[in-house]
Amino acid sequence: MEKKLIKVVFICGVSGGGKDYIAGKLCDNNHLRSLDVNFHNLKQSTTRSPRSEDEHERYNFLSKEELLKKIYKDEMFAITHFNNTWYGTELSNLVKNEENNTINIAIVNTLGYMNGRNILNMLNDSEDHEYKYEYILIRIIPSEIFEKREGRDEEFLENEKMQLDVFLNYEVDLFIKNEYEDVFSRRQFMQYTDKIQETFKMKYNN
Repeated sequence: MEKKLIKVVFICGVSGGGKDYIAGKLCDNNHLRSLDVNFHNLKQSTTRSPRSEDEHERYNFLSKEELLKKIYKDEMFAITHFNNTWYGTELSNLVKNEENNTINIAIVNTLGYMNGRNILNMLNDSEDHEYKYEYILIRIIPSEIFEKREGRDEEFLENEKMQLDVFLNYEVDLFIKNEYEDVFSRRQFMQYTDKIQETFKMKYNN
């Protein structure tokens, strides 16, 4: 039996470095017209408290017991523990490729990517699993202005960068770098639209 295809793009980078912005631009898709795809930003589950009402659109807020139960039942992927908080994404949230040629977006840190990649590879190796997973990794690199922003924990930031450099760089399909601004802007994103489209076409044969 031929397996059904699920496509995933992992967006990884340091905290506050522009991952959500890039994910939003991909979902907007107005600047990637040569890609006949729809992007679906996956809703994460987390054990932290909501910071605003708007966050309920992006997160499922669960108790620690509820989220760990889902992990133990193998219902989650892209699992990570960050700042005394658990994060993960339910496998059931993944949209299948035949549904409007959809690519799922998972926003992750280093450990979240490694866990997500490992789980998808394990499922790919299972003859009984009905889906096949293809994925790519995009790394977001913030500007030096961002790194020097007041209030940043320099030691924590350096640790995040070290994890990315050591564990992920050899797997990255596309680097997106903020060259000179504090936060990503439309102008910055537009500089990468061709590279983004080329990367997706090469990987997914779109």
